[in-house]
Parts: sequence; structure tokens; C-alpha cells
Amino acid sequence: MKRSLLLVLTAVAGLAASPQQSINWMRLDQAKGLAARTGNPILVFVACDPATGSSSCGNGPSDRAFGESCVEKRKDNFHFVRVVDKKMAQELKATRCAEIIFLDCDGDEFCRSSFQDVRTLDKAMEQALQKYSPKEIAWAAYDAKAGVTASEERKRLVVLGFSDEKKESSEALKVLEDRQLVKFHDRFLFLRVAFKKDSEECRKWGVTQAPTVVIVDPAKGDVVDRLSGRRSVKEIKPVFAKAMTRLEKPDKIDKK
Repeated sequence: MKRSLLLVLTAVAGLAASPQQSINWMRLDQAKGLAARTGNPILVFVACDPATGSSSCGNGPSDRAFGESCVEKRKDNFHFVRVVDKKMAQELKATRCAEIIFLDCDGDEFCRSSFQDVRTLDKAMEQALQKYSPKEIAWAAYDAKAGVTASEERKRLVVLGFSDEKKESSEALKVLEDRQLVKFHDRFLFLRVAFKKDSEECRKWGVTQAPTVVIVDPAKGDVVDRLSGRRSVKEIKPVFAKAMTRLEKPDKIDKK
């Protein structure tokens, strides 16, 4: 009797201490609010059939995979959401049960995957983290003779990064490589410009200090926006997002 009781208590203690218990599952709206502050991505685990709403009630193999050590070691990398509501699953355009959908800190999907066991779950999480990571910008040199010309039939705007020889000036432009801004990279052409006070380039683009970032619409030659000095990701992201509407709805952007 004592031995049986000991086994039960041991099993209960093991369950309470399992990694799955340490995951802070939350509602999607909570996760989005938290992600906006932390910059971490959201992992949405679709634990029901999107067509019928049926689920394993937390006892299926996919649920148990979240109790493994690979999830424990990544619990601080994601905000976790478990979906068991058919309507929510359909709103997320889920295609099957045991699907994981990864959202960035703005709530935009950047990848998804299905998984069968802890190995495939671990692989999916690793791939998501690799995709949602800082990315180095391939700056091209600004050609004063060519200037800024239209590129790829208005598919991209131009970012002029003005920096001088000071280390802090160059490092300030590194913020553009932050993981929260990577999704904008393919819509911009990045050109580095040497900052020289009162130079023709500085006068042309209204630049008085380094570092400065100037966003230009190459089709019209208009300055869409300008950011001077060291700026944070939270300051830059809304400027990039607004500039993007110049490509989608050019008439809605006020000229700067």
C-alpha cells in the first residue's frame, strides 16, 4: 500500500514538474499584446480539427510533444497560444490539427508547419527562429552620377543611409538589420552614402547630420520620410510601414 502510494505521489510530482507545465499558454490577443512589447514571435499550436473542432483534450501525442525538453529550452523564445476553437482555427486558415503557425511581433504570419512528434516540432521551431532573426543588409554604394532611379517597376523604395567615419554612426545603421524590420527588406533598395557636411548629396536630400536615413520614392524622386540620429526599432518600424503604403497606395502618402 505504501509502495503504491509512493508511486502515485512520484508520478504526480513528475507531472507537476514536467516542462509542459512551465509553458505559459495564453489567448491570441494576449500573445499579440505581449509580442508587441517584447519583439518575440508567437507560436500558435492548432490542437483541433479546423473542420470539426474536435481535439484530443490535451492528451494526444502532439500535446505531449510540448512537454519535452526541446520546448522547455525555447520557452523564452516564443509566446505560446493553443487553439482548440474551430472558429479561431478557421480564422487563422489552419489546414489540419497539430499545425503550428508562427506570427511575428506584429501578428503577421511568417511561416507554418505541421508536426508529428517532438523531433519534427523541434525542427519547426528551429527553422522559425532562423527565419525570424536579424539579417545583414547588403548595402550598395551610392552613385552620385546615377542618383536614385526607379527600380523594378516601383516594387521597391530606396533607403539612403548617411554615415560618416565614426564607429557609432555606422553602428547606428545596424538597427535596420533587426529581426522586426527584416520583413521590409525586400521592398527597399539600400544605398550607403558618405556623410560630408554641405556636400551636394547632403544638400539634395536635406541631410545635416550622421547618421541619417532617407526613404525615397525613386519613381517620383520624392522624399517619403527622413530619420536623423540614433533611432530605436520602435521608432523606425512605423516609418517603414507607412512608407510601404507608397508602393500600395501612392496617393495616400503626404509628401515630405
